[in-house]
Amino acid sequence: MPSDSAENLLLREADIAIRMFRPTQLELISRHLSELSLVATAYQTYIDWRGIPRKITDLYDHDIIELDRSGVIIAHVQTLSLQLRREHFALRSDDQPHIWELIKAGLGVGFARAWLGRDTLGMVALPVDLSIPPLPIWLTTHRELFTSHRIRAIYNALADGLVAYMNG
Repeated sequence: MPSDSAENLLLREADIAIRMFRPTQLELISRHLSELSLVATAYQTYIDWRGIPRKITDLYDHDIIELDRSGVIIAHVQTLSLQLRREHFALRSDDQPHIWELIKAGLGVGFARAWLGRDTLGMVALPVDLSIPPLPIWLTTHRELFTSHRIRAIYNALADGLVAYMNG
């Protein structure tokens, strides 16, 4: 049975994170994995019921599903000189897999990785140009942890697996 200090070391050695921004702390080792393109998407049953939004302003007449506490989409839409408030989102969650399941259930328009929407039967990428910049994906760990051969092996295997997954 490991001692408390050994257990703490094991927990510390598991400190690998996926970030959607470039980490700037000097004590971190980071690897850029990919850029994810995001598109507006909806399930075919929702489109059959509500129609296809073709312009950004058409989205005001649709049920939007998005992150609850993040202001990323609101901030981006405001850079396009449009007004969007939290109240415009019909359904909100901070759990991205939950959001994806809500979109797949035909409950509204959401935003997803382009390849995920393309590869999901019944999902339709909407012809709405939101000019969403690609989302950078970084894998990060603490510099002192990266000196561990085990952590480096896990880090590299995770990076390779994520790149293969994200590049479809």
